[in-house]
Amino acid sequence: MSQAGSTSQQDPSHKRRSLLLVAVGSVVAIAVIAAVLAQVLLGVFSGPPPPPGPEKISATFGSPSPVTDGFQFTVTNVSRALGPLSFKVKLAVNATVGTPAGLDTTISLTIISLSYTIVWADSGGERTLNANDRFQVIRPGGLPPSTVFTFSLLWFDDSLVQTEQYTSVPRPVITFGSVNVIQDGFMFSVAGASGSFAPANYKVNLQVNSTIGTAVPLALSMTIVVPAPVAATYTIAWLDPGGERVLNAGDTFEITRSGGLQPGTMFTFYLLWSDGTTIQTQTYTN
Repeated sequence: MSQAGSTSQQDPSHKRRSLLLVAVGSVVAIAVIAAVLAQVLLGVFSGPPPPPGPEKISATFGSPSPVTDGFQFTVTNVSRALGPLSFKVKLAVNATVGTPAGLDTTISLTIISLSYTIVWADSGGERTLNANDRFQVIRPGGLPPSTVFTFSLLWFDDSLVQTEQYTSVPRPVITFGSVNVIQDGFMFSVAGASGSFAPANYKVNLQVNSTIGTAVPLALSMTIVVPAPVAATYTIAWLDPGGERVLNAGDTFEITRSGGLQPGTMFTFYLLWSDGTTIQTQTYTN
């Protein structure tokens, strides 16, 4: 009698292991695809990574020297020539520090209500900071006297590269000689000057009795209107016999009025510094 054949059946535990392996493989595949997709999206929306920035340079400056209305100094060395986008500049006046500004051929800054200009003289014209380039710090009318200026060359991230310091000269001491009468007015000479300064550093004014006019910059010929006691126009001439165009000993001032000065009137001539400070006065009573 023959035995009926039996049908083989799969082990249930083996089936469960297979399903588990398939599930784990699917999870890993999904994770890999998600990571790759995230990298692709990151590259699309953020762009390529920025290139590494240039290494910060070193620089040295020469000694400062005075120029008309300011001071200057030379760049004696830089470790590598770079364009202006790599730099900023900053100026401090005594203890007041201005706001950094990007390097350019001319930079205007305002500190303590005074306007300064920083000039970058690019000696070779390459538009890169190199040795032999010069910096000037100037102010129309001259720098405030006895003031400490600190120029700072900064890296583009505001870190310091190099500084230069300069102290402006004190106001000069001026003395006047005695008054002499001339036609339609009076005159006097500059007897002494502790320093020779350009006319932009000075102003002059005239007072008639108790009424004072409006100060004007020093020039070879000046006009001041004094409204009282009688409105009158006065001419002030600065005679510079040496022709150096600086105020120094031997120069002369002449104050005249067409038709002559009013009798019994006291005149006070004021020599002022550019900031309005009185340097010297001279009086004359007609």
